[in-house]
Amino acid sequence: MIQLPEFDEIKEQLTGAGMEIGPAEAHALVSGLNCGDFETSLQLMQQELFGGSDPQDVDVQACKSTLLQMHAEIREQLEDPVMGFRLMLPEDGGDSYERAKQL
Repeated sequence: MIQLPEFDEIKEQLTGAGMEIGPAEAHALVSGLNCGDFETSLQLMQQELFGGSDPQDVDVQACKSTLLQMHAEIREQLEDPVMGFRLMLPEDGGDSYERAKQL
């Protein structure tokens, strides 16, 4: 199974790429796109999240790479017969308010 970076690292990448979306929101969007129509989900994800971004920007490229990994991991989780789907949330020991906000 693909191993994604943790919540805080993804948050830094999204911020560095100028995204106005957090890790939990990005995860939810990618999950919904995977469930809706997998064949067009990568194209839709790139349009929605990177439509106005500079494709040559190093931070945008790193963020895009991570979200492509997220897309693949979510696909694997959704196809898992025991439904190994995992939410993208801050660490368990972290601030309860932040975890609730991300839900």
